[in-house]
Amino acid sequence: MTTSSKHVFLVSIFGIFGLNLVRFRWNVEEQRRVSLAPSVLRPLQAPNVDKIDDTTMDIIKNESLAIESNKPTFVIVMGLEGTGHHLLSALLRDSPTMQTVHRLGLLTNLNRLRGFLLGDAGIMSAPCHGSSQHASISGAVRLAVKNMKNMTQVVIEQQQHLIIPINAMGYGPMASYPTAHGCNRMKYPSLDFFYGICFAAEADCQHVYLSREAQDILASTTIKRSFNPSTLAAMHLYTTHLHVLHAQLSRYAKYTLACVELYENDDDDEDGSNETRHKHRLDSIAQLSGWANDAEAFASHVSSIYHPPQPMTTDERDALFPADETMFMQHFEQLNHEVLELCQRQVAKNMQQQQQQQQQQQQQQQQND
Repeated sequence: MTTSSKHVFLVSIFGIFGLNLVRFRWNVEEQRRVSLAPSVLRPLQAPNVDKIDDTTMDIIKNESLAIESNKPTFVIVMGLEGTGHHLLSALLRDSPTMQTVHRLGLLTNLNRLRGFLLGDAGIMSAPCHGSSQHASISGAVRLAVKNMKNMTQVVIEQQQHLIIPINAMGYGPMASYPTAHGCNRMKYPSLDFFYGICFAAEADCQHVYLSREAQDILASTTIKRSFNPSTLAAMHLYTTHLHVLHAQLSRYAKYTLACVELYENDDDDEDGSNETRHKHRLDSIAQLSGWANDAEAFASHVSSIYHPPQPMTTDERDALFPADETMFMQHFEQLNHEVLELCQRQVAKNMQQQQQQQQQQQQQQQQND
């Protein structure tokens, strides 16, 4: 290449680079101008972590805004498909919570909020659509914030605290991991969007985690309902989603309300702990459903809807997947237990900190008196 050729080549390269740099700067400025984040969604800060002890995982410090008793708490239910979204939704369909939603005239706002968040054309379904749909995302977020604010204001005016599970109302999208009717099997709820909307609406929000034994999930989703083409595909898919769940629970640990095993196996009870776990499971559902102060009515309601599935026999479990897939199953089971244990530690820590805050408030009140 001659000297003049080199010169022309370099000029061309720098010219292209300069043009692209100008385009890049214009795109950044344009994105800043039209971006939703500065005006609606508050940017998420890097989480602080607090190590509980030498043997447990890092948990996000509980530095959330204080939950105000006169505000509703919007709850999203997380968990792999097959862990009980439909059962929980059936338990809540005719609950005091939903009766209060109807009585306060919140159903329209709640349905809109669910649609903007979880519907086929909603925010969390945006990755399923082409670029032509992207213009609707900012509008959906703003409308979700508006509806959440409207509902919060109504509940505050009525002076009645209310826990609202937005994806367990007896109908509509369950938003499991994966979302069954999504564009693909990797579609799942985004807690980033959920809590971003909550922050923008200045609303109180939390999440509940549903869990179930790995083999029972596999039997429910792949053997009985054929959600997956094979057990191997299912194990790989669910292990991937458990990694997502682990990451989301870790990032938003301070908002973890409960960990529920709706289909917990109570056959083995050598240490007598099943009764305690069963009580905790029912207490969690009662809190969500508004039956916390009427145990008898709640127990009657549960017994009319919940019929425990027949446990698998040893032969059925052995035939669930080929021996060649044992390593995949072990990974699935191990991570499934780790995510549940993470959730349980978060709940224990949040409850402990809540008790400490209540004690401090009582002491402060006594000093003021």
